[in-house]
Parts: sequence; C-alpha cells; structure tokens
Amino acid sequence: MFSAVAGAFLAKVLGVTNLAAIGAVVFCIFGGSVLGQLLHRRIEDWIALAGGCATLVAGMGVLVLAVQLQSLVLLILCALVSGAGQGLSFAAGVALVAGGTPEDRRAAVTSSLFVVAYVGISLPVVGVGVLDEATSLVTGPTIFAVVVALLAAGAASSLLRGGSPEPTR
Repeated sequence: MFSAVAGAFLAKVLGVTNLAAIGAVVFCIFGGSVLGQLLHRRIEDWIALAGGCATLVAGMGVLVLAVQLQSLVLLILCALVSGAGQGLSFAAGVALVAGGTPEDRRAAVTSSLFVVAYVGISLPVVGVGVLDEATSLVTGPTIFAVVVALLAAGAASSLLRGGSPEPTR
C-alpha cells in the first residue's frame, strides 16, 4: 500500500515532485523490511510474528500522524517502522509455515502462502485507491492505517495469549 500511495501523497500533499526523492522515501519501507527480516533470525518465530504485528501497529500510528500533520519526516519514519514490522512478521510467518509442513509438501504449501500474501497485499491497494478517490489523500490512508492497526493488534494479542505453539528453532 505504502509504495502505491506514497508517490501521490508526496507530490500532491507535500509538494515533493523529485522522482529520486519519492523513490528514496519508498525505498525506506523496503529497507525497513530487510531489517525486520534480518532481525527475525535472532528471535523465536512466534515472538517475531507477534512483535512484527505490534511494530506494524506502531508504524500505522506514525502513518496517521504523518498524513494528518503532512510531515515528510514522519512519513519516512512510518516507512522504516512499518517495513520492519512487515519484514519481521512475514519472515516469521514463512518460517512457521515451512517449519510446520511435511518436507514433501513444503514447496506447494509455501507457494500457496506467497499467492495468498500477494492477493492480500493487492486488495488493500485497490481499497485505499478507492478510498483516496472517494475522500482524499489524507483521509484514505488514515482510514486504511486504522483498519490495519486494528487487525495487526488483534493478531498480536491473539498470538501473545496463545503463547508458543511449539519450539521452532
């Protein structure tokens, strides 16, 4: 979602039209994701999954502030924090799915996970685009951030209440 809407928000709301600057801001979310994936290697999978969800909640809070205050600095911080949360939870999710799948089915199950993940990534982009058109480049991302934060908070809470399903490392 961030990479799909950030360019329009930067150009139309913040007045940043330099393509290299827009690309650098979008790069921050991917850089944050890489950092989250690297951090996952040091944390037990279920804790990384819950921690990634909690980090994503924080990132969505920063996104709300960034769009409401129309702040480039907060938008960059949002990209880094949200990217880290996404990377941490995605890496943990892949590890849990692969680790819990019989070896002879691991490729098929992991491939299915990626298909579901890409569909799950694509639909919100369309939704936030519709929201942006119906409202504005401030209201649409704000609504989206609140919904994502609620979903991620629910997931983190559920994971923490349930505890570790079984050792994965």
